[in-house]
Amino acid sequence: SSFCSRENDSQSYRLLGFVGRVIRNNAIVLLGLGAFIYTMWGFLFGSNYFSSDFYHLHLPFEHAFQSLDRNFSIPLWMPFFQGGRAMFGDFANSYSPFGIDFLLTYALTKVFVLEKFLGLVQIDSWRMILMNIVFAFGCRKLAREVLQSRYSADFVFLITLFVGAFFLPHRPIFVMANIFAPWVLLYITRLVTHPNQNILHNSSGLALATALSVFHQFNIQSTLIWPYIVFYVIGLLIFGFAGPLYKALRNNLGSWKVRLGLIFVALTILTSALPLAWEYNQFSEFNRKMLYPGEPLEAWQEEEVYTR
Repeated sequence: SSFCSRENDSQSYRLLGFVGRVIRNNAIVLLGLGAFIYTMWGFLFGSNYFSSDFYHLHLPFEHAFQSLDRNFSIPLWMPFFQGGRAMFGDFANSYSPFGIDFLLTYALTKVFVLEKFLGLVQIDSWRMILMNIVFAFGCRKLAREVLQSRYSADFVFLITLFVGAFFLPHRPIFVMANIFAPWVLLYITRLVTHPNQNILHNSSGLALATALSVFHQFNIQSTLIWPYIVFYVIGLLIFGFAGPLYKALRNNLGSWKVRLGLIFVALTILTSALPLAWEYNQFSEFNRKMLYPGEPLEAWQEEEVYTR
């Protein structure tokens, strides 16, 4: 009996020591999260609602949510504003309900019967606030890969967390646009800089983060980040990582982990092109001129007038 008591006390002390180390090593993060929740308290538990372009994000969310309730299917078209818009692959659309964040929100809402306590608007507000936290943690993980100081990474976490807290009440569309971009950069960095370490894990992470990013929100705001991601990869290769990466792939190409990782990445690239292909099938040339940045619509119309 006394032996069991001493053993239980020892386990309790170890557990308390572990919890104490976690709190001590992540004190800045925990304090930042507390301050962030306090800042967003009115949106989480009160009667405050996001303004401005919130409806661009919430109308597709609510339309898809109710459609799942009625038919257990996600609609491809939403007729409620701007003459109707595609729910998938529309460059002017602000939110795609085909992403894992929507499906997870729907599942958790049903499991915990959240609709009885919270309306869909407040549930969607919770989703956006939690996604901003996911973004901040992704930035912190990426910073830990490239910065030596843990405190510098924590500072990056605080900046990205509270930039979201500033913009969410006014322009949530910009906060939601690239939630998973830091996770894409994280796994790219690991694959390029440490090609011999955990290649299957990092390839799978890159594939998942890319798919999450594309299917979460595919529009003008979210696609602006991808050229910069490409330039980031080119920069890593130029500044000394091309040789080690090529050597690692050549030496380990016979490994099933390397082959499976390459298959994951290739399939993700192909799958990520689906929204763009869908958009081109759904919209005429006139609509594509309006939806894509670049040549002004007025200039195109004048050119058409003169050439007819």
